[in-house]
Parts: sequence; C-alpha cells; structure tokens
Amino acid sequence: MDGVTGLTLGIDLGTSSVKAVAVDRHGRVVANGAAAYPILRPQSGFAEQDPAAWWDAVVAAVRGVVDHLPDSSMIAAAGLSGQMHGTVLLDERGTPLRPAVIWPDQRASREVDALLSAHGEAWFLAHTGGLPATGFQIATARWIQTHEPAEWARTRHMLLPKDYIRWRLTGVMATDPSDACGSGLLDIRARAWSAEVCAAADVHPWMLPEIQPSRAVMGKLQPAAADALGLPRGLPVVNGAADTACSVLCAAATSPDTLLVTLSTGGQMVWPQHDATIDTAGRVYTFCSALDPISGAAGWYVLGGPLAAGLALNWALGARGWRALGGRTRRDA
Repeated sequence: MDGVTGLTLGIDLGTSSVKAVAVDRHGRVVANGAAAYPILRPQSGFAEQDPAAWWDAVVAAVRGVVDHLPDSSMIAAAGLSGQMHGTVLLDERGTPLRPAVIWPDQRASREVDALLSAHGEAWFLAHTGGLPATGFQIATARWIQTHEPAEWARTRHMLLPKDYIRWRLTGVMATDPSDACGSGLLDIRARAWSAEVCAAADVHPWMLPEIQPSRAVMGKLQPAAADALGLPRGLPVVNGAADTACSVLCAAATSPDTLLVTLSTGGQMVWPQHDATIDTAGRVYTFCSALDPISGAAGWYVLGGPLAAGLALNWALGARGWRALGGRTRRDA
C-alpha cells in the first residue's frame, strides 16, 4: 500500500447495513468496512429504521476503512449511494422527527388507492414514469399527514435515506435525479420536482432538497463529522446516486443492449434507456440513471422486479431455524 494516494471513499446506506470501501484510481479495493442495523417493525406491514442507527453504522463502517489505511489523508474524496424511496422527516434544526419509513413498508396502501382514484394511472405515469406505491415518499407523506398530523406540521425537510447521511456529513441538503425519481414526486423528463404531483400529495416544494447531478460535489466534510469518522476535515463529498443506479455503473450496463439483474435485499431487472420511455400499462418503472443525458449517455432505465429477494430468503431461513454462513446455510445448533 506504500505510495497509494488519491483514494475515493464510497459509502452505501443499504437496507440491512452500511458498506464503506476505499478504492484507488484503477478501481481496486484497498480497504472496506461494514456495520449492520435492524429493520424495525412496530406493527404488521411497517418497516422503519432509526436515522441515528444509520449514522452510528456509517461511523463504524468508515472507521473500519480508516483503520486499515496507514493515513486517512490518503482519501481524497467521498461519495454516497443508498436504498431508495424512504422518508426521513426533519424539523427546522435538521433533527429527525420520527423513525424513517423505508421502502418495504406497506402501511400506505389506502393512500395509494386514494391517489390513483383521484388522479388516475395515466396521469401519474405521464408525470413521474411510474405509479405511486407503498414505501415511496409520496404515499408515506400522505399516510403521515393523516395518522401523525403533529409530526407533519413540524416537518421542514423531507429527505431520502442517503441524503440524510450527506446532511450529517456536510450540512447540505440535496439529492440527485436517480434517487429523487424513487420518491414518486419527480418529473423524470425535466429531472425536477413536479409541482402538480407535489400538490396532489400535499407536499410543500420547500420541504424537498435541491436536485443536482450525481457527479456534483455537494459540500465538504464538516469538522464534527470528520472527527467522528477519522477523516480529513474539508474532504469533498460527491452527490452520489441511488443504489440501483450505482449498480448499473458498476456492472457497466450503461447501454440499451444490456440487461442487468441484481439480487440483494430486493431484486431488480434493469434496462438502460436513452430516453424516458414509459410503460403506459404501469407494469414497470422508468427511473433516472446516474448519467447525464445531455452527454448522450443512457440517462434513464426501466426497472421491474420483486420487493423481496434476500429479504424473503432471510425470512425463510429464520422460519426454518437456519442461518446464512459463508455463502452456505446450516441449521443452528
């Protein structure tokens, strides 16, 4: 590792854990770390996580990287990826008002039905490239407005999961098109918040963060965060992208002649596109990629797949008294 400098730190806020990795300019992994956290299920169909647990896991995972480096100054920049769709509500000081509602959550089915009844499938498809669904910010916001009006009245900011981590790192509230589209509130062609859809969901546009390209530097590491992580103060932090959009880049599946299948907590089939082609039957979603379409790159992708892949496997193993071990399974003693 002697002489290695200019490393990039990647932080991925997953559904079950944070993964952190330092890579060199050739894409080789130099060090990595991880830390887990649970999915909270206070009621049947609910899926929540504590943003404080996210941050503690980020600290532990990044420290795991730093501890394997001769000097943290070898890291020149950091970037983010993370689970999509989730809702983090913050007050005027940027403090979470309640646990984050994450993508597997099913509580807002009635709110989804009400939105579709009021506006129709075609209206949502034309505006956002997909239909509202449970676990998406648009549905969760409607549920909280109805069931937790006091928390909604105190809400000043609504962030996606990875964007909360950026807020903790830099003090900047922002997002990127690839993550914003999973909220159900984005005009995927304009890559901007849809005023019409926000109005339909009673979401004030001032609650939502600014949208910048995934490649944009969105701030520098604040002193308190740098000290907690063991990283240099002022480290540039790149905006980053949603986890699926990052998977597309890592697999080099960036043209319409490729199809990417990913299996993690959920499962996805991803088909890159050069334009915002929308399935008018609403069977799949069209989302923004992490690439800038102005450059001629595939700026969108079509996505379909089950909500549960690894999540269902973990449930089945637990129900049978089995657990994963080294890529195999064995019955607990």
